[in-house]
Amino acid sequence: MIKCILFDLGGVIVDYTDKEYYRYLSSISNINAFKIEKMITPIKSKLEEGMLTESNFNSLLAKMLKIPIKKVQWSSFYKSHSKINKKVLRLATMLKEKYDIGFLSNVDSARHIITKHRINYGIFKYRFCSCYMKMSKPNPEIFKKVLAKMKLKPWEIIFIDDRKDNVESANSIGINAIQFTNYVKLKRMLKKRFQLPM
Repeated sequence: MIKCILFDLGGVIVDYTDKEYYRYLSSISNINAFKIEKMITPIKSKLEEGMLTESNFNSLLAKMLKIPIKKVQWSSFYKSHSKINKKVLRLATMLKEKYDIGFLSNVDSARHIITKHRINYGIFKYRFCSCYMKMSKPNPEIFKKVLAKMKLKPWEIIFIDDRKDNVESANSIGINAIQFTNYVKLKRMLKKRFQLPM
């Protein structure tokens, strides 16, 4: 029996992915956006796991891309370019009537605070951020830690994430994980696959 529904934040509750940010950095550094993504990923992971401060991240990134530190804009770019997916948030609010609702997100503390002030934080009984857990998706250990904290079995939760690797990792330990592409497909899948009231 399903007891809890966990959402990812970025790419699901929040309509934003870092692809936009990589394109911005590409435009000011004249480095290919795909190359920038590969360069940034290791230090971004450390930032999102709370192993690196935003200040240090900004300094490292500015040095790597040979751009002024003030142009890095990690938090400010997110603040100005992200928006809440109101349909998904309404869906989460509706589902709260019958299920516990939570989120599990790879996010640094600065972006988490920005998001926290934009959503109805109270609807989320469970709030899991990689920066405070010191680990991130798709590491299966983060899902195991989340299950232990919630005192639930894998088959008792549904996990919704936009990234295929995160979904596959959650599925590998028995969690009902589905990949988010858009609101309509998500709603249809929840109703058809899990018979949730829509």
